[in-house]
Amino acid sequence: MRCRSGISALLLLLGLSVRAAGVPCATDHPQICDFLDRYIASLRAWDEPNVSVYQKMYDDKFVVLSGSIEALDAATDTTAFSLRRYDDKAYEVTWANGVDTLLCVTFPISYELIWGLSLPEIEKQMPSRIAAAPERKQRLDTVRFPEINLPSPSALDTTILRLFCGEERKNYLLQITQSLYGFKQAHYTVSLEQWLNYLAAEQMSCFAAIEEESEESLRVLVIAQNNDLAYRHVLSVWVPRKLLSGDDGILETSLTAFIPIHNIKQ
Repeated sequence: MRCRSGISALLLLLGLSVRAAGVPCATDHPQICDFLDRYIASLRAWDEPNVSVYQKMYDDKFVVLSGSIEALDAATDTTAFSLRRYDDKAYEVTWANGVDTLLCVTFPISYELIWGLSLPEIEKQMPSRIAAAPERKQRLDTVRFPEINLPSPSALDTTILRLFCGEERKNYLLQITQSLYGFKQAHYTVSLEQWLNYLAAEQMSCFAAIEEESEESLRVLVIAQNNDLAYRHVLSVWVPRKLLSGDDGILETSLTAFIPIHNIKQ
C-alpha cells in the first residue's frame, strides 16, 4: 500500500468531510467514520497527474461494489448507513436511500490505511500519543485470549491483572524498549497511568498474567487489543516482587506494537 499522508493533512486543512456534506456515519466505531470522512474526501479531491484515482483505490484495496462516490451527493439525514465486518480481514460499508444503494464499498482492516500513515510513521508517534491521552473515564475491558495458553489464574495473577489493566492504581514508571520496523528500537519512559489512559483512548481491551516467576521477580505478559483495527500491543514487564507492596517504582518493559491479529495463530 502506498500511503500519502500529505493528502490527509491537505484535506484536514481544507475541512473536507463526508459528514460535513450530510452523509451519515452512525456507528460506535469513530475511527472508521474518521477514515471514511478523510478517504472519500480524498477521492473527490484527487488531482495527482501521474496516479489515477482508480489506481489509488486499487493500491489501497478500496473496492466499490455498487453505486458510486458521486451518488453520495444524494445523501440526506435519513440515509441509512450500515457497517459489516468480515472476520479480521475487511469492512463493508453501505449508504442507501430506501432500496436504492448510493454506495457500497469494502476495504481491508488495516491500521495503515485507516489512519492514512505508514507503520514507521505510526510507531514514531506512539510516545506522544501515549503522553497526550486524556484521563480515562471508565475501566478497561479485560479479556482472556484463547490462544494464550496459561494455567488457571492464581490470586497473584488476579493482582497482576488488576494492576496492568487499570483497576488498581499505582505510580509506576515504565521504561519502554519498543521494537520498530527495520530492526530498530525506541526508548522512552511513561507512567503506567499514561499507558492505561492511552489504551482507553484507543478503545483497547486488556489482558495480563504472570509468564515467569522467581524468588526475586515476575515476568508479566500484557496484551492490549484494538478490535476495530485488528491489532495488538504486547508488553513484557519485569516486576520485582518488592515493588508489589509499594505504590511506586520503575519497571523495565519490552514492547512489540501493532501486531496484526490475522497474523496470530490460534
